[in-house]
Amino acid sequence: MTIPQVMEIWNNVFIQFNRKKDGSLEELPAKHVDTGMGLERLVRVIQKKTSNYDTDIFTGTIAAIEKYVIRNMITATVKTLLLFV
Repeated sequence: MTIPQVMEIWNNVFIQFNRKKDGSLEELPAKHVDTGMGLERLVRVIQKKTSNYDTDIFTGTIAAIEKYVIRNMITATVKTLLLFV
């Protein structure tokens, strides 16, 4: 169940087993805890965003990709239209 008002910013993953191809679990010789608080999660909270992708970490990259894709789509469309002239 997803509740939009609840945001996970930190999690703990207890690493104890390795899952084999057959689905069985093999105990690892060294066990540890991975604390998962990524920079993008923290920035999301600080910038009061509802998505990691709305933070300034990602918006510049997304804008550059959009510009590149749109430019290439226009170029391809013009080339296609020129075939019919």
